[in-house]
Amino acid sequence: MDQLFLQILNLSLYASLLILMVLLCRILFRKAPKWISCLFWALVAIRLMCPVMPESPFCVMPSAEKLPTANYLMTKTTQAAGKTTESVSELQNTNPDREIGHRKTDLLAGASGVDRIADDSGAFNRFEMNGITGSKAGVVKSVRILTILWLVGFCLMMAYALFSYLRLKHYVAASVKTERNVRICDEIQYPFILGIIRPMIYLPGFLNGSMKHFVLAHERAHLKRRDHLWKPLGFFLLAVHWFNPLCWIAYILFSRDLEMACDERVIRNMDRESKADYSQTLLLLSNPASRITACPVAFGEIGVKERVKGIFNYKKPASWIVMLAIVGCIVMAVCFLTSPKKTDTAAAENADAKPVESEKIEETEAEPASADTASEQEAIEGSVVFDADIDGNGVEDHIYSCQLEEEEGDIAIRWSLELNGNIIYQGSHELICDFDASSMDLDGDDEPEILVRILPHVNSMPLEEYVALKQEGDVWSALQNSTDFEQPDGNGDLSNAFPVEVIVGSEPATVDIKTMDGQTITVDLREHYEKMLETQEATELYQLAEEFLNGNTYKPGDPYGTTADWGIWEIEGVRIDDRNAIRARQGIQSLKGGKWDILGTLDTYYSYDQNGKIQLLKTEFTLADD
Repeated sequence: MDQLFLQILNLSLYASLLILMVLLCRILFRKAPKWISCLFWALVAIRLMCPVMPESPFCVMPSAEKLPTANYLMTKTTQAAGKTTESVSELQNTNPDREIGHRKTDLLAGASGVDRIADDSGAFNRFEMNGITGSKAGVVKSVRILTILWLVGFCLMMAYALFSYLRLKHYVAASVKTERNVRICDEIQYPFILGIIRPMIYLPGFLNGSMKHFVLAHERAHLKRRDHLWKPLGFFLLAVHWFNPLCWIAYILFSRDLEMACDERVIRNMDRESKADYSQTLLLLSNPASRITACPVAFGEIGVKERVKGIFNYKKPASWIVMLAIVGCIVMAVCFLTSPKKTDTAAAENADAKPVESEKIEETEAEPASADTASEQEAIEGSVVFDADIDGNGVEDHIYSCQLEEEEGDIAIRWSLELNGNIIYQGSHELICDFDASSMDLDGDDEPEILVRILPHVNSMPLEEYVALKQEGDVWSALQNSTDFEQPDGNGDLSNAFPVEVIVGSEPATVDIKTMDGQTITVDLREHYEKMLETQEATELYQLAEEFLNGNTYKPGDPYGTTADWGIWEIEGVRIDDRNAIRARQGIQSLKGGKWDILGTLDTYYSYDQNGKIQLLKTEFTLADD
């Protein structure tokens, strides 16, 4: 949902430029027919709806997204690592007898695993590099708050539209049909069209012959123009982009132009006396309490004074004005409903990613940078840190370390992944990291994705994160990430671990682990805690083991555990059930014992569907080897 909101925000920003241009064109072409103004508003609607546009060298829109929707999941991925340094340092400093890094290594060695894919043809290559896209947790929280506010506003707008529609349906329930798609109702004060699939014209009962004639001509003009469809669509787009004041202005003016276009269609062959009668009918049937609505399409709903003035001043526009306005509409479509050519944007991205071309001298793998030495910082800056044929097509690819700088006492590494001569992904990280990447088909479309594994080294413990990249045309984008499930750790902070529910089991000395795919894994912890009673005398862990085994403190169904505070321990490409998959290994810890009481490891195997969403395959739990 967060990424959807960011995409909508991007669309709204782009459309704002087009709305300003349409406002200018309405002034420049004020003598043109109003149906041309409606064409301009149609361009705005397309811009508000369509995130992907055809390429054009004449595009004037910015070449990059205003907000990083494609990398948003990667932004969320880095939150757990950013919080890890302090927690792990505390672990090792406060309890030196219990080496967490060694404990994790033992757990990984003892857990049941699946062999890593090996592809001798080069389709499954691995490399190491430094970096990961980094961001503060506050950014994600701010986006989440804004997303919730946007969703509330959207729901309120749609609820208002539904309420208005149902209220009108209630008013016209007792109407009487007089002719095809025309009904008379004494409960209404002004005429309108209601309905989308089967639109109906509703007229108040007091209309006389001439007034009824003018009203029906106007409303039937609306039906011929399909305005009963375009106006609800416009309101829906307003509801989606309700936070943009320019969209409100656009909708009001669009509704006004819609009515004036119908007026022009009705009066274009009228004499002055008929125009006067039409205007008088419009004034008599105007709705003084008019407001912004999705429905109905009403005769005297909006801009009555301006419409009357336009009726009396109407003259058939010159052909050259019409042609000029149409040409202006086409030019705006070419300039604003297209995207820059990929060659231009790729060149710009390469220029940003590799600002100092002369520094690409070293063709050997760089040593991992140290957080304590300035000399290593200088050595890695601007250099090629790895050369490999990542996707197995015979073309050598590169990883560049673009910048290394101090940020609040931490080292930030900026890196770029170049595939086949183009920068396809860029990132940064506050910690020193090793990278490993694999080219493998994860969604079954016979096209390889790239799985990038990130291992920030915090003291002696590697904490692992990842990003899966999929190619669509010339664009590489990040697929759904485990951070999208927003699993909180023991401190209540967001983790990259897959969410689980750990409760006390119905059998003595057991817990039930409920996983994302609906499994319930029952684990017998008696031996685990009996060993703890032998080795942890006079400690809190001894008390925890005693309370759990006596069966009095913890009752069946009580919350008992969660995922380990440091999130996913290991991400690995594997082969399972004759298909490529990813295995995410994470620890399960008790709530009270926390980071000191690891119950075991949970392996989550998954791939991706064609929409880039995680597709769970199975989960396995391995009890900790104490």
